[in-house]
Amino acid sequence: MVTFRHGSSRAAYGGLIFAQALAAAENTVDEKLKPHAMHSFFILNVDISLPIEYHVRRVRDGRSFCTRTVEAVQQGKIAFTMQVSFNVVEPDAAVHQDPMPTVPSWKELKSIKDLLPWLKTEIAEGLRRTVFLVCFRYLVAYNTDATMAGSAFRPHFVNDFRPSMLFSLDHSVWMHQHEMRADQWMLVENTSTVAAVTHRDILKGVSIDPSHYLIDTGGLYVYALRITSQV
Repeated sequence: MVTFRHGSSRAAYGGLIFAQALAAAENTVDEKLKPHAMHSFFILNVDISLPIEYHVRRVRDGRSFCTRTVEAVQQGKIAFTMQVSFNVVEPDAAVHQDPMPTVPSWKELKSIKDLLPWLKTEIAEGLRRTVFLVCFRYLVAYNTDATMAGSAFRPHFVNDFRPSMLFSLDHSVWMHQHEMRADQWMLVENTSTVAAVTHRDILKGVSIDPSHYLIDTGGLYVYALRITSQV
């Protein structure tokens, strides 16, 4: 699991902080409430070699919705903030989504175990199904920051563009399923709407499960540094 971001061996990977903040918020609500919308800002670098404290504030507790604000604090300074909205599971109303993109089936692709050393994790027997579903939710949240940022710059590689540093400024996720599987194949489709001369770039990403149902939609606002740029 990646813990540091591109271009630095100490600055934390944004998806890790995002997922941990979500876990901290969910630990303060009833099990019947599930996260459906998250909005975060990265304020300062988070050093993975130092402890991080997650402070959760109860903004609202309602019967159907509740809201939490999370602050990631390191060395007494707020480095990251997140707002999370939770909702009880309710019957579907009107339902529609974009069609599945025309791409090769996952069955036609190489398995990751053919490309990377296979990692095995032993799971203690007797864990409840709900525990797995909660962990899957955090893994999906973690992954939303993994591929979106780079999608803005891959088309520019042919022009020898390489960012010397790349980090998230604003990261939002909307979850469309309460029960999702992070141990199955999923299609991740990322699009970049603009890459501007101010080094700031906007991206959208979606994850789709093997049954062609949308799992989540993510939005990312990133800052890309060239070697000659300074923060």
